[in-house]
Amino acid sequence: MASAPVPVKHSSPACRPPFCCAKRARQLGVASASPSAGGFHPPLAQAPFTPFIGSRNSLEALHSLGVGHAQRPGFLSSSALVAQGKGGDVDLSALPAPLARICKQAWAALAPAPSTIIHADLTPSNLIQYETGEIGLVDWDECRVDLPVFDTGYLAPPRSAQVALALKAWEMACSWQIEPAYARGLVADVYRLVEEL
Repeated sequence: MASAPVPVKHSSPACRPPFCCAKRARQLGVASASPSAGGFHPPLAQAPFTPFIGSRNSLEALHSLGVGHAQRPGFLSSSALVAQGKGGDVDLSALPAPLARICKQAWAALAPAPSTIIHADLTPSNLIQYETGEIGLVDWDECRVDLPVFDTGYLAPPRSAQVALALKAWEMACSWQIEPAYARGLVADVYRLVEEL
């Protein structure tokens, strides 16, 4: 029995998942989400974060589809932000200069890898599960072309202190203007991670 897609609310057409094609999703063993004006998806917030990406196989397959893809309009990769400073939700000129410097240094220090389309917000609340047990990714409003570590780095540790700093710096920078209280709450974490390097 085929599972019906779960309605997913998107804030704009630009936020549609780049992999909403049912054929591609099924090749990966991932259920595709269908955009709908009807409400939000039921999240797996209480579920373990491993059904979709526990072995990394599905995530690596997903990343393999996005290699060579053009950058999302208005967004920049972490390496491009080091030079240009503004793209997507990140505007490094809005941060205090010492924090902007930390962000640039953290992103520049990441190991090189082929850029690909990344989800950029892999958390349990952005996974949906169908009655068949298939898992799908939703909430693609932070997706962009960037290093895969911005997805894989959120998986279970161990991860390097450098990756942890780059991820935390990204979280802080992209939240600085849209969620200021949350972003400012991350500053101490960023400085702690700098000290751990």
